[in-house]
Amino acid sequence: MVQVEVLINVDGSVLKARARSGNKLLHPEAEKAALMTKFNKPSIYGKPARAVGFIVFRFGKRED
Repeated sequence: MVQVEVLINVDGSVLKARARSGNKLLHPEAEKAALMTKFNKPSIYGKPARAVGFIVFRFGKRED
């Protein structure tokens, strides 16, 4: 499991992603996956705004 902090732009895209915990070998892939994530457009009182949040990625063995 890797927890990634993300900065979400007004259009819902992820501007920055930084792994904060978990297996350090998985940090680069978790950050890359976070940057590809798209959110609903954040707003405060109806006005576009940036937002900060966390995404948790769980990695496991791939079953073929």
